[in-house]
Amino acid sequence: MPKICVISSVHISSDTRIYQKEIISLAKAGYEVVFLNRDCTKVDEYGVQFKKVNIPHSRLKRIVFSQTLMFVSALKEKADVYHFHDPELLFAGVFLALLKKKVIYDVHEDVPRDILEKKYIKQCLRKCLATVFDFFEKKCARLFIVNIVAAPVLIDIFKEHKCKVVCITNYPKLEEFPLLKTKFSDRKSVCYIGELEEFRGIYEMLEAIALSKGGLELGGKFNDESYENKCRESVGWKKVKFHGYLNREEVASIMSSSIGGMITLLPNPRHNFGMPNKMFEYMAAGIPVIASDFPYWRGIVEGGDCGICVDPTSPIEIAKAIDRLIEDPALAKKMGENGRKLSQSKYNWSIEERKLLKLYKLILKKER
Repeated sequence: MPKICVISSVHISSDTRIYQKEIISLAKAGYEVVFLNRDCTKVDEYGVQFKKVNIPHSRLKRIVFSQTLMFVSALKEKADVYHFHDPELLFAGVFLALLKKKVIYDVHEDVPRDILEKKYIKQCLRKCLATVFDFFEKKCARLFIVNIVAAPVLIDIFKEHKCKVVCITNYPKLEEFPLLKTKFSDRKSVCYIGELEEFRGIYEMLEAIALSKGGLELGGKFNDESYENKCRESVGWKKVKFHGYLNREEVASIMSSSIGGMITLLPNPRHNFGMPNKMFEYMAAGIPVIASDFPYWRGIVEGGDCGICVDPTSPIEIAKAIDRLIEDPALAKKMGENGRKLSQSKYNWSIEERKLLKLYKLILKKER
């Protein structure tokens, strides 16, 4: 079978999209897969070869040196297809393409819009950098055999620049979320599991918990010590069961025994059209979603009658949504069932997996 070289200098080797979904799907389909990554060397149960590339830890050094390190390592693999995941590897992707290699650029987010929100970049420079990167990224993308985007909103953005593009989203694997038999009437806590960052509205969530009748099952890792201290000092923290890092089985177990799942990101232009993994995982777990009231999200959540949309900056409004589910377990159960049905029919990885494998067959057929 053909050899696929997957490349990432930023994401961890167990990344949900890269490894848990795309790589495992390719390996199960019979492809030989090598994963050039920054943290481990091993061979897994699927025969995937993980090869660590010694990427510098500091952001600046990583951006400067990862291009060359990954490019040289990738060339040694003599793969049939090179599939890279980080915008900072665009030069490496271009050099591979210029050597007539089949290159796929996997676009996880709208990077130019993301740059506008980077606090570590001086505000006066953000717009200029975003414009320059946008131009550069789309010029590079035209050289690749195809660009895979993780959200539908990115399709038109790349098509406008005459780039070949396919959308493969991060919908969950249904088999990871077996439904538990815990009665909704016995569930008194909502859950949030993920990165614990300011823009995700964790503090507002804690303030809401303090005002509500429920508790919070909280999993994940804080990336900012001062923000963590702020959250721990919140009145709502005493109603939190903090789990820290959780594996996939633990995530599914907590979700499936909660009255609802929280995804209340704070207002930001780049969130309006995003496809947050957590939203669809809650749906797969059969629990209602309490989500930020962004128009695109509202169409999914309230349009599918599988949750409640709230103002993420209003702890009072969030608390009311939590209490509504706790006080009406029949409603919570019905919303959870609606979300599960949507997950089974539309929002699941099996559908996206077929798109990925079909794309690879087409690319390799062209090669022959």
